[in-house]
Amino acid sequence: MPSFIEIKNERLRALIAPNNGGMAARLSIDGKDVFFFDERMAENAPLKAGGAPILFPFAGKTKNDAYALGGRDSNNQ
Repeated sequence: MPSFIEIKNERLRALIAPNNGGMAARLSIDGKDVFFFDERMAENAPLKAGGAPILFPFAGKTKNDAYALGGRDSNNQ
């Protein structure tokens, strides 16, 4: 069974499954589910379980396929 991190305010509630690649597992607006993650399928069929990948660490390609983090360049480690 995955563990979740909850983020919420007055109208929105999101559950994030950090052990499933940081997938957004549930999103509710005013108490209505916009999408959800079937916890029973998480281990055996993760793609069919639902949810939405959050696209870590980058949503797209980086310039020259490189990045800098903490003052270190990915091409010069």
